[in-house]
Amino acid sequence: MKPARLGPEAILFRGNDTRVEVVQEESARRHALVDVVNNRIRVRVPTQHVVDVSAAMESWLRRQAKADITERLRVRGKEMRQHPGRVYVMGQRTKWGGCSRRRNLSFNWRLVMAAPEVLDYIIVHELAHLAEPYHSTKFWLIVRSYCPDYDRHRRWLREHEDLLMGAKGGSVVRRVADGRVTFACWPRCILLPSTASKRIQSQWKSTPGMATPLA
Repeated sequence: MKPARLGPEAILFRGNDTRVEVVQEESARRHALVDVVNNRIRVRVPTQHVVDVSAAMESWLRRQAKADITERLRVRGKEMRQHPGRVYVMGQRTKWGGCSRRRNLSFNWRLVMAAPEVLDYIIVHELAHLAEPYHSTKFWLIVRSYCPDYDRHRRWLREHEDLLMGAKGGSVVRRVADGRVTFACWPRCILLPSTASKRIQSQWKSTPGMATPLA
């Protein structure tokens, strides 16, 4: 396998500045494979077929988000003695999570880009809605009892909502066909300059404060 040249962009993945490497390999398959190697996300593309690398990346990120959310729901649901109905991992454009009258919970797959502590807050937030549907004093007492730093996580999400939801695009994805390599674009919600992602990590570690409700 031959590594492709990396562009200046990086993904904020589970709160870490993570570089993406696209590599070509001889293969009969018609799709890309994504894995993590040496703390880099590697996208393996066949040389003989056109592949939609951005679609493969988003699909992989959604799977990672589903796994993380499922595990935190299992742990937090047991602690809080709350059991949701159905759970959906979706691509909402305006919110991070939701709770329906049928006790179904939904979560935004882009939460996989935030630090695990931030994702954990959203899990607690939506589980708390199963006990108290409104953002009442009782609701916030429940949230605080299971997530004492919740206001810091709320502020981080509010300050970086545009970035995670789609404020920045990129052009390091490559499509490969008939030996030719051309540039394509990531979904707008994924890439950010690596210097910005490092700044975001620093802010997440150091910024307390309040923010508007997320669900």
